[in-house]
Amino acid sequence: MLVACGETKTAANDDPCAQVSAMMEGRQESPPFKSLTGEQAMMGETPLPDSWESRQSTLGGACRVNAMRGFFGGDTSIYTYSCTMFEAGTTDEEADGKLAEAAYQKAVNQITTCLGDGWTAEIETESSDHPVYHKTTFEPVEPEEQTGDFRAYPLYVEKSFTPFFGRTRGTTPGWKVTVQAQKQVEGTGE
Repeated sequence: MLVACGETKTAANDDPCAQVSAMMEGRQESPPFKSLTGEQAMMGETPLPDSWESRQSTLGGACRVNAMRGFFGGDTSIYTYSCTMFEAGTTDEEADGKLAEAAYQKAVNQITTCLGDGWTAEIETESSDHPVYHKTTFEPVEPEEQTGDFRAYPLYVEKSFTPFFGRTRGTTPGWKVTVQAQKQVEGTGE
């Protein structure tokens, strides 16, 4: 074991499949991702409600657990485990495009390998919000039961580029690659 910055690191921390497994097992917890939930996320000195830093990194990304409560008349909550794999606030589409593509492909390949044959992958390449967009959505071959009419995808990897003047207000310009697992539950999930 190696000790760095007061934390004990084991071989499992560096194993991509162990990290993907922990993320997917976390979806089944009550509340979802409970074992991955760390300290309250902060914006400066202000705590962010229903947002926590993760106890672990997944595939090298900085991760956060979020709860969005009150969907469908207040009876449904959606929990997310979201990891930023790559981010570059550039307005030059070509400058960091190759790095973003490499991070996207690495995450997709690792997840595909770790999930195995029990999962399918669907690729989407168009978005009205981003001129460059790729999203690989992973779903189990045996469909999961969904709550309500909204579709919370079990897991996806998303790559997007937004120019300086984005099509959606409040969107940060540049490249972003994200891995996100989601779980939709009735009630608060607790």
